[in-house]
Amino acid sequence: EMNAQALEITAQATQTCIGMFTSADRNSQFVGEVWTRDAALACAVFGRFDPQMAVETFTTILSHAQPSGRLPLRVEYVRHWANYVPPLRRLKRMGIDLITRPEAHAVYNNVRFSLPARDSASALIVSCGELFDHSAEVRKFVEDNWTFLLRSLNREARFSDLDGLIKGRGLQDWADSLIRKGKLAYVNALYYQAVHAMSHMAAILKREDDAELLRDQAITLKHSYLRVFWDEEAGYVKAAEDDNRLDTAANIFASLYLLTPEQAVRAQEKIRLSTLSPCGLLRNFDRPYPASQVALRYRAGRISSYHNSSVWPWVTTLNIQAKLDIARKHSDPLVRQRFLKEAWADFDQVTALHAKNGGEFYEVLHEQSGNPLHSRWLGITLYHSSPGFMASAATYILVGKGLQKFGRPSPEKTLS
Repeated sequence: EMNAQALEITAQATQTCIGMFTSADRNSQFVGEVWTRDAALACAVFGRFDPQMAVETFTTILSHAQPSGRLPLRVEYVRHWANYVPPLRRLKRMGIDLITRPEAHAVYNNVRFSLPARDSASALIVSCGELFDHSAEVRKFVEDNWTFLLRSLNREARFSDLDGLIKGRGLQDWADSLIRKGKLAYVNALYYQAVHAMSHMAAILKREDDAELLRDQAITLKHSYLRVFWDEEAGYVKAAEDDNRLDTAANIFASLYLLTPEQAVRAQEKIRLSTLSPCGLLRNFDRPYPASQVALRYRAGRISSYHNSSVWPWVTTLNIQAKLDIARKHSDPLVRQRFLKEAWADFDQVTALHAKNGGEFYEVLHEQSGNPLHSRWLGITLYHSSPGFMASAATYILVGKGLQKFGRPSPEKTLS
């Protein structure tokens, strides 16, 4: 039933010739917006069922890219800020629409009033890589747009250090309510995988020179990543070069793309011990950032906890995928069995919370109650967690299908 609900949400979030919006709910603050990072995650999953939808989404993003290779942070068919103004939303319901734009509008990073993202290009390329071997439509899209995709990836290298790792300023990744500067483990895990995926796609497309250069770059990046971010003594990936917090999403992507199964097991132990919230989902960090590192508009909107201590279902759900990866690859059958059981238990927990919230696949939940996050001031709703959030629905479908392939183990069953 939850799978069916997720697929129904997908249909509601998709519009022909545009692709997939960030949310399926018409009252969401993300309605009518294609966020590059969110669309990439959702398309990596739902593109398996509907590759044409993924191609349309990628095309929408690239059609608003700048010649330099800069991708938009998001493409708006509405005025994003207006969705946060209750009177304007009430007027829209009455038929006076001051929110919808007359034509699509692209918002770029490092531009006034936008977020200086360093993960957009990597996220889109990783999504293409996930679908490349499974979809002729996506393969043709990559082949037709190869020069621009490579330019976009190489543009990120302009923000790299001598070790190849990229660094940004301020609100540079998905946790864009937090001011985190320098080299982030999350950003660079995606960047590494983007380079690795491009090298694979180049080889298949018979672009031997590109494939060789990208392969060498990926090797350098992996070496630098593990040297800078992996804490061998503690057994986890640090949030940043100069920040020893545990960043849950960074450890998940590192486990999927960079760590050995043995290292991934150690990272999972650390995640379980330091980020599990009272509602059963994982926090984004083992300890919150100080108020000085929370963007002003989130403090003003009374949601300083947005990324800092609240829980995002897609993070916990994608962590199940990391556990399934261990269940596939670890050399010890007892370890494989243990992580398969943990994956099922986590999936049951996520399913129960989604069901408790009406199967709406909310964006972000309160860490204590598991209810949708919201904030009010003087009786006015300043923020309410978005229902029909595509990242939540996509990751749920992804791990649900992965678990179905394994089957639910009996207590006595041991994996061969």
